[in-house]
Amino acid sequence: MSLKINFEQLSILYEENVKAVENSQEYFSSNKYSEEKRLAKLVFDKVKSKCEIFLAMVKGPIGSSGIDNPEIERVICFPMRFLNQPSTATMPDALQVTIEEAIEETFFLGLRCHLGLTTSPTRSDVGRVNMDTLFNIWILDAVVADTKMKIYNKECCGAPARFFEFFYNSKIEPALKEQFKLGFWKRSKCFSFFRNLFFAGACLGMHCDLVTKGEPYIAQDSKFKRGAVMEPINLDELRAGMRGRPYNTLIREHLKHQKARQFNMAIEGTKELLPPGIRDGLEDFCDHYNSMAYEADFWRQDCAEVFDLIIEGARDIMQKAGITQDDETLFNIFQLVTMNFALAVSVQPGLRTVAGIETR
Repeated sequence: MSLKINFEQLSILYEENVKAVENSQEYFSSNKYSEEKRLAKLVFDKVKSKCEIFLAMVKGPIGSSGIDNPEIERVICFPMRFLNQPSTATMPDALQVTIEEAIEETFFLGLRCHLGLTTSPTRSDVGRVNMDTLFNIWILDAVVADTKMKIYNKECCGAPARFFEFFYNSKIEPALKEQFKLGFWKRSKCFSFFRNLFFAGACLGMHCDLVTKGEPYIAQDSKFKRGAVMEPINLDELRAGMRGRPYNTLIREHLKHQKARQFNMAIEGTKELLPPGIRDGLEDFCDHYNSMAYEADFWRQDCAEVFDLIIEGARDIMQKAGITQDDETLFNIFQLVTMNFALAVSVQPGLRTVAGIETR
């Protein structure tokens, strides 16, 4: 499946988005930008054949890319996950064109933003990169690129995320709503998917830069590991710390620090921490507890009692899936349910009233 986007189209897309977000009119007529663009084209030309393979996995169907990893293909196949289609090719022509354009533009915009926001003294050596080796390493990061690139985004002062959000809000979300008729909840999940796709492109550019510098991947990988050793989860201690306050106070704390879209990203990130054997049943699991959300008494229960209720359910699904129970996984399931509640409260004023949580 050949790419529809070329470098000149990507350059126009990049410039339009940057101009809309940042005051940078003069920069695009400068000699510095001309050199940046020249180097960006070298990278684009080098990686595009491998990008075709990756984007074929995103467009579907599973097994068409030639990559012998059905688990990765299942995770990143957009039409299968969100549109109930095995492939973009099975969709009506107009919808196929729209979604394939959105997929390609999102990914390559991420790559191009990296090449514009960062510099590398050895970027011109990209022609010497062994793309077979790089691709096999990068694709594992691409699946969880949003998580992998959190520090990167922070070091760029949040500019990558701002560029993505403008592009998504102005082009992709309207199409998902108006052409594909997706509801709020599914569009929220699509936001996380496309954000990860954007950062997968940025991550590919970063990998290329690291290789040309001669830096070993182990050094790159360690940059994104947690800065401190995490203490092991102890459910008894957590429960004791929650006792004595109503459950809605825990939700209120989440709302103070996060917005709706941040909840979506946190939910998707938490799912990735859970064993594959229970991920498929998580939506039904959360829906079971969501049914309690319109009862005011639920929100006023002691936090430790709600904790026990959710942990009991978590033990049940782990046992049914034949998965050994451990405190960290059980707590992550509790967090998943709690963040789902927080997301619902953040976007539904009526539910916020029932929960007894004041408007922020």
